[in-house]
Amino acid sequence: QPFVVGGEEIYSSASLGVAIAPDHGTDLDGLIAKADAAMYVAKEQGRDRYRLHGEERGAAVRSGV
Repeated sequence: QPFVVGGEEIYSSASLGVAIAPDHGTDLDGLIAKADAAMYVAKEQGRDRYRLHGEERGAAVRSGV
C-alpha cells in the first residue's frame, strides 16, 4: 500500500538477505557479506522477497509478504 508524504504517494518494498551464525560464519564482516549477496539474489527475483544465504537461484522464491 502506498503512503502519503507531503501530498505525494510513496511506494515502498523490501528485499532481504539472511545469513545465520554459526551456520554461515561467525565473524560479522563475513555474515554481512553473505547476507548482502543473498539480498541481491532476492532483488533479482522481484520485490518483497527474502533469500537465505546458500539457497540456489533455482530454489522456490520466498515472499515475506
